[in-house]
Amino acid sequence: AAALVAEDVGPRGVAVLASNAFEDYLLSLGVERLPAVGPKTTSRLLELGVKDVAGLRLLGVERLELLLGSAGRALWLLANAEDPKPLRVRQHPTTLSREEKLPVADSAALDAAFVRLAKRLEAALRRDGLGANRIALRLATADARTLTRSRALGPPATSAGAVAAAARELFERAEVDPVSLRRIGIVLKGLEVAGAEDRQLDLF
Repeated sequence: AAALVAEDVGPRGVAVLASNAFEDYLLSLGVERLPAVGPKTTSRLLELGVKDVAGLRLLGVERLELLLGSAGRALWLLANAEDPKPLRVRQHPTTLSREEKLPVADSAALDAAFVRLAKRLEAALRRDGLGANRIALRLATADARTLTRSRALGPPATSAGAVAAAARELFERAEVDPVSLRRIGIVLKGLEVAGAEDRQLDLF
């Protein structure tokens, strides 16, 4: 509606459309003013005696769908002040990973690396308000071997402490000498909005 009002007043004008006046304004609009309504559709509607939004509502959604297909339903939604386009939201990542080299590999250096990687992953999780349901540890050794260990996380991990603890546990399972390591990586998978419930949120 804002774009239509702006068209009415022109580039130098200013207008305020009160909420209680919106319905009357919408009903008075000519069909050609609605988005995606071109000359052919306008002519077809005029042949049916429909010249404005009020006429579209009287025609009804079933008749519009019969005449125009899916475009008819979209037109009906517009006539009722509903946006036919689906809401697009920014998708969160499905995985997060961080890795680093280990120039000096011993137990103390390895533990410090776990902490650093976990803190970086916590920052990434916090940025998008996410929790991780699964973790994987990737280990690369001096003899070019690559080992991967993974497990589920419950409840979903959101903190550096939880990530680092799980990574240490996976390392113990790998039974690798820390001295042989050259690179480690932590991968978080099964990401979901932290604290989300399995239900549709109310819009209002």
